[in-house]
Amino acid sequence: GASWIVRDPLSQAPQEEERELVDVSDVNPVQSVLSGFAALAAAYVFWLGVSFAAESFAEHPVTSEFYPIQRISTIMRTVVLGLGTLLTGLTAFAGVGLLALGGKVGLGLGGDEA
Repeated sequence: GASWIVRDPLSQAPQEEERELVDVSDVNPVQSVLSGFAALAAAYVFWLGVSFAAESFAEHPVTSEFYPIQRISTIMRTVVLGLGTLLTGLTAFAGVGLLALGGKVGLGLGGDEA
């Protein structure tokens, strides 16, 4: 018969002492903070675009009686709004991370590790 090996899924996670230290001493805090603000500004523009698309979809519903057109229209709305929201969230998350990195390095809290 086949022998099954059951592994603990948490046993593969890196432990605290196994993590690689990252030197952030060469990070320019001003550039990091400015990049963070730029990413947050881009996320705001993406959010405005998603809001506009959502309002446009709500104000102009598809009036076709043909069932496949109705379904395709719904799928396309979902794809457009879903991808736009994903793009907005990822860009905002990156912006917050860059601001945090710039603040950490700027305040001197990032000595030898991140």
